[in-house]
Amino acid sequence: IVFIESPVHLSEIITRLRTAWGLQRAGARIENVVSQAAQIACKKGKIYEENGFFFQKEALIQLRNRQNVLSAGLRKPEMIAPKEIAAGAVDIIRDSLGATEDEIITAVSRMLGFKSTSSVLRRVISEVIEQQIKDKQFKQSDGLIVIEESEDIQNAV
Repeated sequence: IVFIESPVHLSEIITRLRTAWGLQRAGARIENVVSQAAQIACKKGKIYEENGFFFQKEALIQLRNRQNVLSAGLRKPEMIAPKEIAAGAVDIIRDSLGATEDEIITAVSRMLGFKSTSSVLRRVISEVIEQQIKDKQFKQSDGLIVIEESEDIQNAV
């Protein structure tokens, strides 16, 4: 599941397995076992976990369109990995050579397959942008958010 859908939240992994096994719901025992199995897979080193989301180590993180997904969980803003949102924001900023926060929020929302941007989705995307600024991945310049260039890159140019 992680190798195909990375990044994916633990609750979505449980849903996928529950559905494959023909179960209507997963009880505490199943949730526990799946969580333990995910942690064992992390220890083996091919996947890793970050804030409840599981990632394939060597996979490129890209924003995925969720317009036609069957699982309702994949359309919940809180079930979208911040790293995935950040990857979409980076694409928008690079392609546009900068963008306002509202432009990034709207563009990321559309890239995710949402026709309108709910207040929850707006907040989730905004929090990712703010974190990227705090982590010095993005910076604000003349009213636009741009990619933060490291000194090494600036010296090489």
